[in-house]
Amino acid sequence: MEFKINKTALQLNPGEHDWLKLLAIPGGSAVEALFESSDPAVVNVSPDGTVTAVGNGSAVVSVRPASGGEAFICSVTVGEFKPASKFRIVAFMPYFYGPELNETTFDNLKKGGVTNVELNFVMAADTVSDEGIMKALALANERGLDVTLSGKKFTGAAWPTLPDEEILEFVKRYSHLPGVSAFFITDEPQTSTQYARPIALIKSVMPHAIAHINYCGKYRDNISALQSELKDRYGVSLDYVMYDSYCFMTEVCNESRLYSQLRYNREVSRELGVPGATYIQSISWNQTYRPNGDEVRYQVFAALASGVKQISYFCWKTPAPNKAETFGPAVIDIDNSPTDLFGPVSELNARVQVLGPTLMKLETIDLYHTGEEFGDGFNALLGGFFVKPADYSRKLALSHMEDANGRVYCMIVNRDYKKPAEGRGYVRK
Repeated sequence: MEFKINKTALQLNPGEHDWLKLLAIPGGSAVEALFESSDPAVVNVSPDGTVTAVGNGSAVVSVRPASGGEAFICSVTVGEFKPASKFRIVAFMPYFYGPELNETTFDNLKKGGVTNVELNFVMAADTVSDEGIMKALALANERGLDVTLSGKKFTGAAWPTLPDEEILEFVKRYSHLPGVSAFFITDEPQTSTQYARPIALIKSVMPHAIAHINYCGKYRDNISALQSELKDRYGVSLDYVMYDSYCFMTEVCNESRLYSQLRYNREVSRELGVPGATYIQSISWNQTYRPNGDEVRYQVFAALASGVKQISYFCWKTPAPNKAETFGPAVIDIDNSPTDLFGPVSELNARVQVLGPTLMKLETIDLYHTGEEFGDGFNALLGGFFVKPADYSRKLALSHMEDANGRVYCMIVNRDYKKPAEGRGYVRK
């Protein structure tokens, strides 16, 4: 009889658990095995294959058939694997077909400065396979990227209909594999408390995995109800408040929409005690306008100044058309070739990665504006602000940020995004 191990590598935080099995080939049924850790100070393993991370370091767990024979090895790394603690740059790819699971796709993600790829199969569930997911994880991890997972049945409105055992089986199939950082839950739910149980089950296996839900419109009551259910009933929390609202539906930026929604998201995330996150428009659909590199950059820096801790590109790759929508070129076109956005977005993401560690330590207290007013969302700069532009007619956005020690920071964004410019100002002591 031939055997294989269910997982050959694990990444865990101290105190976390996973489960190793020796499987018969063919069939995949579990067989009796003997388990041994090379370093119990790093990882302990019980007779039933339960792996417990003890302390930082690396070790291997040997799995040998109880009847004798070859030992199989699982490499275990124990450290800090907390994706929400780092600034995330996400490639939103709502269509991810089998042929796209190739080195070119993931090379472009790495070159483009992306840190996470969202494997969202909502629109293409028939393409999903365990083999494809495992291939995507390997391609991502080889390039230092992590992945947001979904599955054929484990996405969207299906989550609340599934029994605990089926959800746990799916999560444990991929838990703590190198590259797994998040699970896609749903997009723009009208009511979201029904997702509390699946999220809690995910976090019972991977406490630091991100459970991704995106909102739109006025979602305060909806997401607040979910957060209350999570905390009061299950003792866990949302990872961020994510929304989409696009300001370049025409070639003129709708700054009122941009800044009103950023402020709303900041207020809601502050109330719930979690970071904010947003989508960045990098495509056209149904004949709407497609932002250029300068316009994508403006969206990103406005979001950073507002305090978000994750940006996701909608879309990274041009999706296939469907009955309801047609799409213009994204950062990567439908044939996997980089478009004119790839260069400027790659450069932009490299800058964001440099800023990321600092941004993660800061909270945006407020965001102000100078220059031409744009209606709702415009917040005139206060006269006593600690940064004083030399010219108040300049179109700027200025953030008031603070770290945990009360040290103040300011990010200044040029609202006149079509005209790169230098300016003078003063910092009050």
